[in-house]
Amino acid sequence: MATLSDAVLAKRVDNHGFQWRMALVFDKEDGMIKLQPSPQQWMEEFTSLINYNVSEISFVACFQHEVIGASREEGRIRCFSPLDPYVDRTILRVTHLLKAIFKVPQALERLVQHYSRFLAIDIKSFKKEYKQNDYPIERYQDELRANQLAKEHVIKLLFEPRLQAGLCMVEGQAMRKMFLGRVEELNKVLFQCIKKKIEQTNSFIEQEVEDVLKVINNE
Repeated sequence: MATLSDAVLAKRVDNHGFQWRMALVFDKEDGMIKLQPSPQQWMEEFTSLINYNVSEISFVACFQHEVIGASREEGRIRCFSPLDPYVDRTILRVTHLLKAIFKVPQALERLVQHYSRFLAIDIKSFKKEYKQNDYPIERYQDELRANQLAKEHVIKLLFEPRLQAGLCMVEGQAMRKMFLGRVEELNKVLFQCIKKKIEQTNSFIEQEVEDVLKVINNE
């Protein structure tokens, strides 16, 4: 029996033409950005629906006449046999077509997944690590540059709240907001570390100057 009801299908299909709706979400369990529902879920739902409809045709009662009786054997419509090669080939062609349709959103998914590591970072652990360790200032600068490049790329990828990807409409606004928020959190920690580093350096320089002045004064 099909697992996709007409009501569920209606909610997942865009009202403006036939478009499959998906959203980019972050899966905390495996730390990856994914499409939801996934293309695989869509494939399973539609193939299940096709198979269900094919099987249900066999239970449709055909027209009956008072004289000749049912126009089909057993009074049911039998358009094809249970293992009809034509039906199998048709379902296979539909499956290949669906795979082709989902290539565009899957390409977008792969590009955005490259930045899953940012969302997988635990902010509390990140803050604790960087406050406890006195890393070189070059490390903070490198990370800030990497964060900026990632931010710019994600903005370019998710340039609209809803992205048209072939016959699919991908919701990306929530993911864009989540990602930019995370980059801002990371940058805040890094800026604090740089500030602390500068203050330590200034303090060291002041101490050096004082020591030099003491030597001069003693002379």
